[in-house]
Amino acid sequence: MREASGFFAERLSALGVGKTASRWHVLLALATAFGILAGGIYLTAGLGQWSPSFTPMGKVVRLSLAYIMFPALVEELCWRWLLIPPRSWRAFGSGTVYSILLSAGVATAAHPLVAWGIAPQAREVFCNPFFLLIVFLLGLFCGTMYVVARSIWPPVALHWFTIVNWKFLFDGPLLFFQS
Repeated sequence: MREASGFFAERLSALGVGKTASRWHVLLALATAFGILAGGIYLTAGLGQWSPSFTPMGKVVRLSLAYIMFPALVEELCWRWLLIPPRSWRAFGSGTVYSILLSAGVATAAHPLVAWGIAPQAREVFCNPFFLLIVFLLGLFCGTMYVVARSIWPPVALHWFTIVNWKFLFDGPLLFFQS
C-alpha cells in the first residue's frame, strides 16, 4: 500500500502547471512541429482533406468540450502521467527517452485493441498504419511536452487541439459522442 501511495504522491505535482509558463516557447515549438508533421502525414496519406465544418455550432461546442475529457485528459493521464515517472524530469537521459517511447508505443498499440475490442466503428481509422504513425508521433510529442513542462496540461492541450482540428478542420470521422 505504501508503494502505491508513493507512486501517486510523486505524480501529484504533475497535476499542477509545473514549468509550463517558463518553458512556453519550447512547448509552442513542439506543438508546431507536431502539427506540421501530423498534418503532412494525414494529408499526403489520403486520410482526409481540408474541410472546415463548424455546423451546427452547438454540436461543435458540445463535442469540443467532451474531447477535453476523453480522449485528451483520460488518455494523457493513462499514457503520460502513469507511464513517465517524475524522476525523468531531472535529467533528460536514456531513461527518459525509454519512458517516452514506452508511453507512445503503449498508446499506439491501444488504438487497434480498442477498435477490435469495444469500438468496431473505429476499426478502419484506428488500424490504419498512417493513423497509427500519427498517434505514435502524438505520443512522442506529448511525452516530451510532459517532461519539459513537468505538467500534464500541455500534453492534454495538444491532444485536445489535435482531436478538435482533426474532427472540424480535416474531415475526421465522428467515432464517438455522435449525438
